[in-house]
Amino acid sequence: MKHLFVTYEIAKLLNEKGFNEPCLAYFETENTLNFMDTEYGSITPTTKEGLKIDAPLPQQAIEWLDLRGIAIMHYFNTNCMKWQYIIVEKHNKGLSDNYYDVNEAIKYAIELINI
Repeated sequence: MKHLFVTYEIAKLLNEKGFNEPCLAYFETENTLNFMDTEYGSITPTTKEGLKIDAPLPQQAIEWLDLRGIAIMHYFNTNCMKWQYIIVEKHNKGLSDNYYDVNEAIKYAIELINI
């Protein structure tokens, strides 16, 4: 199930940019993905003193970035028969000339955020 979440590298970058949303999982270490205790129907953010980093789903990261003015749009590329992603900076109305897989798109979009 690890492939359903963003990578450790992306989770760390999101955390550094202020991502603090409830997630279903978190990274305890770079290679250890743990899941939240949802026995009582609630998910508690787990980022504590830099020891644990929340691991969002790619769609959570995309929605979070969208709220900060950077949209990641996907489409099905019939030339290579796979889903690809492009970056749109809403305020500058710029469109990336490159196509990315989902993790590359999220990583590039995070780099566009100014804190």
